[in-house]
Amino acid sequence: MLFACSYWAARLIHVLAFVGHLVPNAYTMSAFVTGPLFIAGAVAGGTAQEWIWGAAALLDLASPTLFRRRLRGIHFDAPHLAERFSLFVLIALGESVVAVGVAAQDAHVDLPLGLTVGAAFALIAGLWWVYFHFAADAIRHALATASVQFDITRLVLSYAHLSFIGSIIAIAVGLHEAVAHPTEHLPGAAIALTCGGAAVFLATFGFTRWVMFRLLSTTRLAAAATVAAVAAVAPFIPAVATLFGLAVAIATLNVIEWMRNEQTGWRARLARRSPTKDSPS
Repeated sequence: MLFACSYWAARLIHVLAFVGHLVPNAYTMSAFVTGPLFIAGAVAGGTAQEWIWGAAALLDLASPTLFRRRLRGIHFDAPHLAERFSLFVLIALGESVVAVGVAAQDAHVDLPLGLTVGAAFALIAGLWWVYFHFAADAIRHALATASVQFDITRLVLSYAHLSFIGSIIAIAVGLHEAVAHPTEHLPGAAIALTCGGAAVFLATFGFTRWVMFRLLSTTRLAAAATVAAVAAVAPFIPAVATLFGLAVAIATLNVIEWMRNEQTGWRARLARRSPTKDSPS
């Protein structure tokens, strides 16, 4: 009931603060339909609560599509909104470092543990680079230049970032297991969380790049496939080797993208310096 009341109150505040008029849209749907459904589910309890809350969640997820025409004209502050969502990613990555430290604090300090902690930190730093070196600016640019900003906020900032955060959390759980048992083979669940989380994290950029620019992110999709290959051999190698394989795959992706970016910048600078056909030689 506490959750249901808090949810409903937040939705009512959204309507009063941001909408200001009671026309049918995604905000009023959540305030006057799904909010009361959550209250009804909390009252019902048991299996009925699960069905009622499931229906409310489906309505909430579907309402942006149902009322897309009414939401097309909403304007967002692109730098501010993109920064808020990037901070969620930063917090999740920071919590991953905490998960590694918690697993290491009670373990016997030896060379395998040190190598595993180092590989885990290198992996987290690589994930940070993947998002913040290029993707964060691309998201900000796409949101600022989109003819319909609502599409970017819904697909990229909401759904894709849910995938980003979920995959980082999955990786953190897997890293905790790897650091706790560095010389043992990772169990299947830990492999699925660590390698699967990294693959989903990378593959999500393929989705965001297509939504924002209608382009394929070949490097990141290839890196996701490489991570899947690491998962295939993970049951036969120690946890420390699995983490090193993931860290190397992510680092290689970052180096390739950095080199491509530098090459593109060098060509652009050369083109600006080269004399045009009509200029004096």
